[in-house]
Amino acid sequence: MHVILTDKKPIFDSAVEHLQKELGALRTGRATPALVEDIVVNAYDTMMEIKGLASIQTSDARTLVIEPWDKSLTKNIEKAIRDAGTGLNPLVDGTSIRIIMSSMTEDNRKQMVKKMKEIIEEAKIAVRQIR
Repeated sequence: MHVILTDKKPIFDSAVEHLQKELGALRTGRATPALVEDIVVNAYDTMMEIKGLASIQTSDARTLVIEPWDKSLTKNIEKAIRDAGTGLNPLVDGTSIRIIMSSMTEDNRKQMVKKMKEIIEEAKIAVRQIR
């Protein structure tokens, strides 16, 4: 392999990983833990990600279940999800939180395609800058 490609390969790989993470976090109507795992929650007087505070599972194709390890954080996690601007509506079910994904409408699909194009264009720009 060419010397320049060898030097830049880790940077290219990180750009591709970032693209995959961004595309995985798009809300497509299918439940995936990537939608909420990076949301920051105020817990123990510090800001922590949900993936460090709870287990996130998909019970079916449209339902996410978040089970905090410390049950006293349930309200904080619910508030963080509501305030994150993702459009998700968490429901507290005892000590766990359920998020039921709504089905995609035509407007939602158009917005998702627009957002996806923006993300892909940003990735293209990043790769061009690396080159």
